Amino acid sequence: MTVKALTGLLPEWYTPVSEEDENEKAEFQLKPLTSPQIAKIQGHFDNDTGEISGTGLFEAAAMGVIAWKNVNGQDDKPLRFSRRSLEALPYALLLELGGQIIANSFLTGDDEKNS
Repeated sequence: MTVKALTGLLPEWYTPVSEEDENEKAEFQLKPLTSPQIAKIQGHFDNDTGEISGTGLFEAAAMGVIAWKNVNGQDDKPLRFSRRSLEALPYALLLELGGQIIANSFLTGDDEKNS
């Protein structure tokens, strides 16, 4: 058997659900997690329910958000992306982004065939 690298996993822009009806939507560039990063957050999964904890979702967001557009600070001025400014985002948004990053980190059956 040949080992296949996860080369089909590329960063993509994501619009949060709360932004879908906005004129100037906030968008986040999300990078899928690498295998070592997945292993790191795997300890945050509940084996009984298959769900991941808030801590795990936050860690996924911290590792996978690499840029953003149309995000403002409390002063309504554009907030420059950084790992530190990521912590200023609302908790519910970080959970949503973390969940999307985890979902993006695995190839679907169709994606595997095309890679």
